[in-house]
Amino acid sequence: MNIYLSDLTDNFILTGEIERDSYEFLVYHNYEDIAEHSLKVAMKAEELAEKFGIDKDLARIAGYLHDIGRVVSEDKKINLAEKLGIDVLDEERIFPEILHGKLSAVMAYDIFGIEDVDILNVIKCHTTLKANADKLDLILFIADKLSWDSNDSKEILDGILNGLEESLGHSAFSYIEHLWNNRNNLKVLHPRTQDAYFDLKDRYNN
Repeated sequence: MNIYLSDLTDNFILTGEIERDSYEFLVYHNYEDIAEHSLKVAMKAEELAEKFGIDKDLARIAGYLHDIGRVVSEDKKINLAEKLGIDVLDEERIFPEILHGKLSAVMAYDIFGIEDVDILNVIKCHTTLKANADKLDLILFIADKLSWDSNDSKEILDGILNGLEESLGHSAFSYIEHLWNNRNNLKVLHPRTQDAYFDLKDRYNN
């Protein structure tokens, strides 16, 4: 394990069962709400994977682990990311919370032993999305948005659900378009999100 992550696992015993370990890891760090959210994301991701013909195990595991980077406090995210060799963008320095995807991917590999590149990559961009997103990227992105007990309006959530009646891309674009239209009210608009907006707009805006 990377030495810079060792403090996060002091006195925490891994069993090798991803569902149990990921849940208990979040609870260990007093993030019960995120532990419950991650279970919901895993189940929703598995459901969408079955519907759209993607490996259910990959989707479910990505759901379990997508938010483990949230256990790193906001004031420590940038410093830890730099120590781990993660490229930190200007937007991520302004809004460190958005780094949790990149941190989660590294932690999934170093702490939980996940070596599947598809899982690690989808975890990395689950908040921002990216251009040329594949089905697994879209599934985790959508499952994440649907599984928060959020303050998002019913209209936003209905847009995501209605989009699913057409395709994963339509569903993701519904949310990305909302971010784009409200970009002046956001702390930052991540470059990957901007790239995803123009990519999805070209393909799914109708």
